[in-house]
Amino acid sequence: MTAEGGQALRDAIRRARARIPSCSPHVALHRLLAQNLTQRDLAALTFEMGLDFDDLPGDLLADKARSLILVVKRHGAEAHLLAQLRRYRPDLRGPVELLEEAFL
Repeated sequence: MTAEGGQALRDAIRRARARIPSCSPHVALHRLLAQNLTQRDLAALTFEMGLDFDDLPGDLLADKARSLILVVKRHGAEAHLLAQLRRYRPDLRGPVELLEEAFL
């Protein structure tokens, strides 16, 4: 993707987000994880964070994602999670950049 294409995508996401009722960055992060990762992806991401996937409460992907976000929130490690997500899933760069801005 060209730089102009990347910027156009970010602008389109911002415009779409402006039309959607706002939600907290943590809710947006949960949606991003739950809608774009498989359970295997989330387990790998959790491992990259130095956590044990099986220790996260919940059975479903959405539950595990929520539990991970609660741990990250408790430790103020949102930036670390987003950096790992960006590295693990470069195709999600646009949404991750928006979340990085939201957590600033």
